[in-house]
Amino acid sequence: MNTGLTNRQISLILYAVTVGYGIIDLPKDVASSAGTGGWVTLALSTLLLMFMTYIITTTQYNNPGKTLDEYSSDIFGSIITKIIIISYILYFLTIFTMITRMYSEIIKLLFLNKTPVWSTMILFYGVVFLAVIKRLNAIARLVELYITIAIFGIISTIIFIFSYGEIINMKPFFVRSDIFKYIGAIRKLLFAFIGVEILYMIPMDKKKNRSILKYNLITVGLIGIIYILIFESNISITGIRGIINQKSTLFQVLRGIDIQYLDILKRFDGFFFIFWSMDILCSTSIWLYGTAFFTKKIFPKISFIKITIFIVLVSFILSILPRKISQVKSVLSVVSKVSPLFLIVMPIIIYIGVKVKNNEKISD
Repeated sequence: MNTGLTNRQISLILYAVTVGYGIIDLPKDVASSAGTGGWVTLALSTLLLMFMTYIITTTQYNNPGKTLDEYSSDIFGSIITKIIIISYILYFLTIFTMITRMYSEIIKLLFLNKTPVWSTMILFYGVVFLAVIKRLNAIARLVELYITIAIFGIISTIIFIFSYGEIINMKPFFVRSDIFKYIGAIRKLLFAFIGVEILYMIPMDKKKNRSILKYNLITVGLIGIIYILIFESNISITGIRGIINQKSTLFQVLRGIDIQYLDILKRFDGFFFIFWSMDILCSTSIWLYGTAFFTKKIFPKISFIKITIFIVLVSFILSILPRKISQVKSVLSVVSKVSPLFLIVMPIIIYIGVKVKNNEKISD
């Protein structure tokens, strides 16, 4: 099955699925784990993500027209492949469910204080469902439009925040004695970098996607730069102690900036929320599609729409089980802790398996 996605579409899907909910707590998480030198941790994390992007993209590219389930069967056998696919299904489903819940919680907190969270989720599930049943090509076109706008919005927000910040709040930029602290903090920030695993469901064409590795690596580099700028711009406003002590999120920092000369933008957090929502819609659509896509591989006789409906229902039930936001964050914390398995360990094992299999074919 060839979806016929362009290099641009694939790279924007990679951006959309990576830069989602994670940016809201990014400044707080980086500040608490790495201090003012957090940009070093983000840079190192970006290099790690670029390496894994190389691993996964190369694996997909060297198996043209195939997805993980197809070439994995030739390497590991059907039983192990099903275990791998089911693991990714549960992983994708958990991420999709918890991001949807947190997005609805943020809407309630910022704008709809008296609206039940479940009602917002029902509406959001409906919108995402309609996008997903149109399949990957339609999602790619949606991503191409929305993410281009979202990138513009995020960069504009960063410039805006910097215009109100002070460079003294960003110092010291680097402390030599904290180098091991910077490195150790990488594992605490992995949730903001997950997403490249979604490439396993996108078949690639050796002619049409010849430059896909370059596109994906540039995209990851852009993500890293944006993350560093988001972190630095936020601490330029409140200082490192302000973020750590108040546990400030990106929205709280934006809300604390008063624009005296632009009444229409008095609530700049609302302005940013529009662009962020575009990203959340795209990322959740991709996570849901990935869940449904691999589930369809396990149950090939069931229609894609029926599978998607079932997943949405299961996801909704799971999303309302946690009664408090703290419980949802605990689930996301668990996802962050197991993410190295899906982001690093399994892709490397699959990559080595593909390499060994190809060498065997050459020797034969």
